Amino acid sequence: MALEHPGWQPGTEGWELSCHALVQFFRASAASGDRPCALPSRAADLVWHLWLELDPEGLAKWQRIRWGRVIPHHEHGPDKDTREALARCLVRTCRLERRSPVRGRLPLLFRLDGLLRTPEGWAYTRGPRGRVLHRDLDSEGQAHPHRWRHDELAASRLFGFGLIGAAEAGVSAKRAEARDGGGDGGGGSSCGSGCGTGFSGGGCDGDAGCGSSCGSSCGSSCGSGCGS
Repeated sequence: MALEHPGWQPGTEGWELSCHALVQFFRASAASGDRPCALPSRAADLVWHLWLELDPEGLAKWQRIRWGRVIPHHEHGPDKDTREALARCLVRTCRLERRSPVRGRLPLLFRLDGLLRTPEGWAYTRGPRGRVLHRDLDSEGQAHPHRWRHDELAASRLFGFGLIGAAEAGVSAKRAEARDGGGDGGGGSSCGSGCGTGFSGGGCDGDAGCGSSCGSSCGSSCGSGCGS
């Protein structure tokens, strides 16, 4: 972590939070089986990189003991659509913290970079009507003034991906029947242009057509690149 961002000093508590968030991501990924989760925290990813560098065999052994398999580390290229993977990560981590994926405070994994002012990270927040937003953080951990909207994390999209039920999403019985009957289910997104790291966010602070560099370049089982 120090090699990638030598000026960043998260402190003991910051390290502990980052490790806790990474384990939260591992748990979410393990619970998702062969369906990928996408990692929304630079700080957690930096811990993962460091662990892979210092003790990859130990990490793999520990994961096998805990979950019966290794959680692979892959890079998401710009051609990878990871909207559903990010949505799955949100729902899974919310379940771990016993909180709602459609309202209230976001889970630690999504809030971590903002809390620690992680260089080149993503500060996620929940805005009006439950909308999930994020601000890019610069090399010094300062937030960009624009907020990027994540339409794929809206309640209707989570329902469309099959991650939450109709009652939790607040959708009508008719729409629920349409999804179960093979409709498009709302799984698409009305977001702006694609993200440079593989996530497709929405417009900036509600304005359509703004590209986004949201999310992490790494995930659990999609894309190609670094493996564990």
